[in-house]
Formats: sequence, C-alpha cells, structure tokens
Amino acid sequence: MTRMMIRIIAVTALALVFALPAVALSGETQYLFEDKCGLCHSLEQSMGAEADAVGWAAIMARMKQKASGLISDEEAERILEYILKTKGVDGK
Repeated sequence: MTRMMIRIIAVTALALVFALPAVALSGETQYLFEDKCGLCHSLEQSMGAEADAVGWAAIMARMKQKASGLISDEEAERILEYILKTKGVDGK
C-alpha cells in the first residue's frame, strides 16, 4: 500500500468518525419528533404546515402547551431544530 493510499484511508476514517455523532443525533431527534408529535398527529400532518422559523416556533409552543407536560422545554427545542432542518427553513 502506498503512502497516498494510507493517507486517503486515514482521512476517510477520520471523516466518518466525526460524522457519526451528527448522524446519531439526527436519528435520535427524528425519533423524538416521531414519538412526541405522533402522539396526536400523523407525521405527514406534523410536517405539513408551511411556516417560517418564527411560525414554527409558535406552532411548537402551542403544541407543547396542548401536550400538557408530555414535552419538556429541551425536547421542544430539539424538535423545533429538527423540523427547521428537515423543512429547510432558516432558523436564524
């Protein structure tokens, strides 16, 4: 094996190692979204609204209130981030 091949393999391995936490976090957050929002809605309905970041934040706050203690503040924040990322809405 040449040095160049070893470097390519090493760089690829490092990229995968650093990407795994983001993939795991995304999967966990998707599960959280499905688990919490799926209590009352179909997943299609949950993602069906069209809104900007402020609108989604208002929707999430309203749903959290209606869920009456079933969604923590941290979970609501993570779900909102997931929705914004999934829908391609700029949250800034």
